[in-house]
Amino acid sequence: MNKLLKSIISVVGMSMAFVGCTGDFDNMNTNPNDPTPGAVDPKFQLIYIQSRGIPYHTNWQQIDELMISTFCEYTANGMLSASDYNIDSRYVSALWDLSYTVLTNANSIIRANERNPLHTNVVQMARIWKAYVMLRLTDCIGDIPYSEAASNIDRPKYDTQKEVYYTIFDELRDAVSKMDEAMENNVKTYDLIYNGDVAEWKKFANSIRLRMAVRISGVDAAKAKTEAEAAISAGVFAGDADAAYMTAGDDTYSQNPIYYHKGSGVLRMSTAYKRLVQDIGGVAWPTTAGGNITEAIVNAKNAPAVVDPRAPIHFEPAGMIDTPKDETLKGSWDGTDPGHVSSGVGTSMDNGQDVSNYAK
Repeated sequence: MNKLLKSIISVVGMSMAFVGCTGDFDNMNTNPNDPTPGAVDPKFQLIYIQSRGIPYHTNWQQIDELMISTFCEYTANGMLSASDYNIDSRYVSALWDLSYTVLTNANSIIRANERNPLHTNVVQMARIWKAYVMLRLTDCIGDIPYSEAASNIDRPKYDTQKEVYYTIFDELRDAVSKMDEAMENNVKTYDLIYNGDVAEWKKFANSIRLRMAVRISGVDAAKAKTEAEAAISAGVFAGDADAAYMTAGDDTYSQNPIYYHKGSGVLRMSTAYKRLVQDIGGVAWPTTAGGNITEAIVNAKNAPAVVDPRAPIHFEPAGMIDTPKDETLKGSWDGTDPGHVSSGVGTSMDNGQDVSNYAK
């Protein structure tokens, strides 16, 4: 009898011990350093996708300067393969990787938090930021995986550029409608652009819609008109204070990649760029130095009377760092046609020249 009682007690004890172990089984087997998306405060993911969504330093140079600007003929005679429309695969990869890193993490934020009222605003911020980044990709690439990308589908389909545009129009409109300015700001400094200001995020989304409307105006005028009017009515950027701006450092060179890459020596203003930015609005050519406007810009030769205010900063007058071999070009703010690399015009500046302009 005593043996039987001891056996029963032993079995019961082992069962209780086993139950005690399995009761905490999930916690013991959860890696605290590898949390699931739903267990993460989405503001931590928001700050990540914002920082990854801005091409910076090397990425910016490859994507914007060496690929987009060259393809659009804003620059000329850069002696780059892209000048002959022979794209360097590294530039495409940089843009592709950056965009889908944002898309994957944005979709993670959305899926994990869209049913949680506490995170309504941050979910909509993620949707707007995703739209901004993927718009840039489709503008550069055309058809891209979008509607099925970063989901449980192994081989997401390529959406046409029109489908991507129309989907983004709908997403932006829906995101704005769901944002609640009365909710507590639970993002704050983890939002690198607006510090959780919902009103500004709405303006950002509407301004993206307006930009998109302008871009499709030549192929779908009716849709462009509808979207533009709706965006303006809902409220778009009204001034510099509304700009979607991310400060990346304390000094000018850290904040603005244009300045970070000054001195590249391969960027020469094209005649196409000059035609684009002069005499079609804008402001009078600068007459006073200050800030990013130097005396060299103020006193530039061949400068237009009226210009896009960004243009004198994008391209400084020739010969401001290294004296050109042809002294007649010094101080000139003028463009050059493509194909002049071997004609003397494209080589009349030393290669160490700052972001430069070459006279024809």
